[in-house]
Amino acid sequence: MGSLIPSTPPKTMEEQYVEEIADEMVELVEEEGETVRDAVYIVAERRGCIVGDEAV
Repeated sequence: MGSLIPSTPPKTMEEQYVEEIADEMVELVEEEGETVRDAVYIVAERRGCIVGDEAV
């Protein structure tokens, strides 16, 4: 007899990466009081996407 719960496909690497970034930004906003805009820049800088005011 089959399961009544539909199986969900495993997440792609891209989906996992986006989820990690989103979790990190939510934590900054909810727990540290950052604005969403600041959280985006903080996470980007932590991940090496922005250095100072320059996107790399």
